[in-house]
Amino acid sequence: MSRRSALLLAVVLLLLFPIGAGALEATNPEKVGLSRERLARIGRALNRQIEERSFPGAVVLVARKGHIAYFEAIGQLDPALGGPMAKDAIFRLYSMTKPFTSVAMMMLVEEGRVRLTDPVGVYLPQLAKWQVAAPSTDASGKPTYTLVAAENPVTLYELMRHTSGIVYPSFTKAEYVKELYTKANAGWADVTPAEQLDAFAKVPLVRQPGTMWEYGMSTDIAGRVIESVTGASLGRFLDERLFRPLRMTDTTFHVPADKVKRLAQPFATDRATGKPIALLDVTVAPKNDAGGAGAAGTAIDYMRFLQMLANGGKLDGQRLLARTIVRHRGHQAGDVVARARLRLRSGLRCSPCGWSERCPRFGGRVLLGWSGRYGVLGGPERTDRRRPHDPGAAGAVAARVPRAVPSARLPGDRRLKALGLLRLRRRGGLLLESHPRDDRGNSRSFSGCIRPTGSLPRHASGRASPSQCAPRRICLR
Repeated sequence: MSRRSALLLAVVLLLLFPIGAGALEATNPEKVGLSRERLARIGRALNRQIEERSFPGAVVLVARKGHIAYFEAIGQLDPALGGPMAKDAIFRLYSMTKPFTSVAMMMLVEEGRVRLTDPVGVYLPQLAKWQVAAPSTDASGKPTYTLVAAENPVTLYELMRHTSGIVYPSFTKAEYVKELYTKANAGWADVTPAEQLDAFAKVPLVRQPGTMWEYGMSTDIAGRVIESVTGASLGRFLDERLFRPLRMTDTTFHVPADKVKRLAQPFATDRATGKPIALLDVTVAPKNDAGGAGAAGTAIDYMRFLQMLANGGKLDGQRLLARTIVRHRGHQAGDVVARARLRLRSGLRCSPCGWSERCPRFGGRVLLGWSGRYGVLGGPERTDRRRPHDPGAAGAVAARVPRAVPSARLPGDRRLKALGLLRLRRRGGLLLESHPRDDRGNSRSFSGCIRPTGSLPRHASGRASPSQCAPRRICLR
């Protein structure tokens, strides 16, 4: 489906001071250092947005120190039927599926079944030989592309970090690549795994692997790798290794018939365009379990997943990932910084959809995440408080949370589709995903070089030297 359609529903998850948390039981907000009165402002703010028809409904869950301090259902479950929103409403998670797939991959890494430095072609022979669409211009200045061989293989690292050169055709600026994706039907929905791999074998990468960050279907290909290694569908592997152990009882790639009545629905048309909203049909068995966008689930299920990550890979006494593995997930730059291939600079900044150069720096701790349409928002625990510009659910919530800095405003559509807001501790950063894009909707390169605290020394030009970006001094928090 198009990422520019508007799913006017919000799932808002706030996880405050998570380290050492336990079973996510309800508690008096004051017992965990929160204010009942101030939390109530969230509901009032969201109700105002619902009255303005920004979105039909929302589920808000705020947890701190492993205890639920605020959990409310607001608005309507289905605006066509008029029923009230429910706390156990099931939402299409779209890109919030990506963290599940990433965790599954890291499980295989921990078990020694894959290495992140392995080429994708080791597990998916169809994708062993990539070509790259090298950009140039003709005599008239019109952009053109020449197909060249990839200088290096795409590795699992590149898939996990969205530096593979695999893109979303609806997002990329490379028109030639966009046309080839469409022609080959290289997508994530309504294709079998075999059809998907055959299609991707026919399309080029938008740039050389490992040289630039661009959000795309890398995580979907990571899901195909997981299936190749385990011999199970991605949905089955996640159910056995993640969803059931965490008691995420409503998270699935196929909502069963007895739960369909709990599925949250958007408005029928996109208010920005007037066009009908096309949605992923999670009520029928999918042709493939899309690791980048195919799952559905509830707020409480997703909070349990986030709490497990915040606890360093453990929940309810059960360890799913080693703490060192979880810590590794918070360092997206990794060896990319050591090689200085991305020309990272000091002082990451925030944009409507992730990292860019529009917003003030946060002193070495930055805002991370796809904050609107389908994804998650990760933010610093200690930063300046900014009044959000977003008129929808993200702005309404973040305006009531001290020191939260939202980045949910989107070009041409300022309303949310689904939001997960993860507040990060100063010394416990978790990076789920991020989407650097500018106000025209164009992708921007991943940039930044920061220390755990403070900022890097700079040249007179204001740029940080790549040699100053030692891997162990890079910390996205």
